[in-house]
Parts: sequence; structure tokens; C-alpha cells
Amino acid sequence: MYTHFLPDRKRLVRHIGRREVLSAVLLLIVGIPLTFSLAEGSEWGDVPALKGLDFSKVEISTQIAVQTDHDSGDGHRLFSHVTTRLREHKLVESPANSKGSAPLKSPQLIITLLVKKIPECPDKLLYVKGLELRELAVREREPKVYTAATSFGGLDLIPAVIDAKEASIERFEKDLNWMIDTFAQAYWDWNSVK
Repeated sequence: MYTHFLPDRKRLVRHIGRREVLSAVLLLIVGIPLTFSLAEGSEWGDVPALKGLDFSKVEISTQIAVQTDHDSGDGHRLFSHVTTRLREHKLVESPANSKGSAPLKSPQLIITLLVKKIPECPDKLLYVKGLELRELAVREREPKVYTAATSFGGLDLIPAVIDAKEASIERFEKDLNWMIDTFAQAYWDWNSVK
């Protein structure tokens, strides 16, 4: 009796499914920058907050997740790449400690590289990369209230849509190199013995 409505129901379900996926992607695009913008950070080159930073007390948090057609082991390889690059800059001696989101007690260097498939667009990927140093900060008007503040970076955590053809491990390593190299240069500029 109601079989003539079936094609329209299928079309309606597909339409709602597409709308939900697009809503989720938009939420991700808007939500990620908001969650990482607790305080305004400084520009990449202007970083007096790094002066006197004891990097041995910095906790390193890596948020690397790669979802591509050829991502077998890419996440592990990129994590190892981060560790190697930090060692090359003499910022860490042993493998970097990756921790989940714990209460902020020590300064925290957060390195983010996320690549996610977009179900409705198989030839496109959602790509988020960023590096920031977060520290506890005391509010001037409320000295008993502590908050997380970004001392370095945090401005590049804006999702982009890239072609799946551009999603190579070499591209991601190059982006990680640029972020870590920029941070290391600023850190050593402010903390080298003169």
C-alpha cells in the first residue's frame, strides 16, 4: 500500500545523512579552534614568553591521527618523526612523552596533526595542524584564579580541506618540521647562552 513512498523515504534518509555529515564537519571546523583558544597567543616570531623557560619541565603532548587510504603506520611514523626532530634541536634527550589531557601543572607543548576522511567527498580530507605552548597563568584581577594561556603558537589550528592526492607522509613530516623548527629557533633565540 505504501510502497510508492519508499523511494522518497530512501532519498529523504540519504539527504538527512548528508546533512548530518556536513553538520559534523562544520562543527569540527568551528569547534577545534574554539577548544584550543582559551587565551590569545603571541605571533610566531614575537615570543618573549619563551625567555627563561626550562624545557626539561615541559610536557610534550602529541595529537596525531591520520586517516587516509594509505595510512598503515603513518601515525606511528609521524610520532617517531616528532621525537627525532625534538632531539635534533636538543630539546629532549629521551623519547618524547605523549600524555593525554591531564590537568595543566607544567608547561605543555601540544603538537597536533589530524587528517580525517570526509565521507561525502572521497577525494578530499580534513586537515588540522598546529603547535602551541600552554602554561598556567594568573589572572591579574583574580590572583587566586589560574587559567591556561598560550605562550607560543596556537594561531594555525584552523582546519583546511586538502586533496587526498596531497596527503603524503612526506607532506605531513614537512609540516611537522616547519612547526618544530620554528618553535626551536624561537626557544633557542631567547634561551641560548650569550
